[in-house]
Amino acid sequence: MHNETFDKNKVRLVSFVSFLLGFLDAFLIYILSAYFSAVTGSDNVGVFYLVAYSGVLLSLFYLQPLIRTMGKARALYLGLGITILASVLLMRLPATWMSIGIALLFIVASNLIWVTLDILLESFSEDRRSGRIRGFYLTIMNAGILAAPFLSTLTLERYQYAGVFFVLILGYMLVFLIALIGFRGDNA
Repeated sequence: MHNETFDKNKVRLVSFVSFLLGFLDAFLIYILSAYFSAVTGSDNVGVFYLVAYSGVLLSLFYLQPLIRTMGKARALYLGLGITILASVLLMRLPATWMSIGIALLFIVASNLIWVTLDILLESFSEDRRSGRIRGFYLTIMNAGILAAPFLSTLTLERYQYAGVFFVLILGYMLVFLIALIGFRGDNA
């Protein structure tokens, strides 16, 4: 049985991080199909999403052992580090089949970040308040998602895919620094 403690500041921090992550993920999601189409020359990109989300599903089986070994915060840092590295590679590499593989890795890592963040939120919550806490968390996340589509298409028009990936690098680095400072003692 785990000891429930409500930490209002940590819940707010997780919610703020979820806002930023919602924005960043939506920033990429709205243009990702066009990226896959540009590389393959085909509008039939569903297979890439099937591969990516199959990878997410398989990775979920290994997430709990990873969290037990590394801790919650370190698992979050690892996921953020992978997304930063993938964004750097996507910005620097030409749009090729290798970049599609990196984009698929990015999708897997970003989805595992969400699960890890949810596990962190649970550790700062208590059961009798969990509905309100999760409702607030999801509302804030969705606000971030709503803000991204216009800006991502504008960035794509002005700076091509490299500009989109550059924004992702900056955004994920900001989230990494916030998480590193805010969750540094939360590895249990």
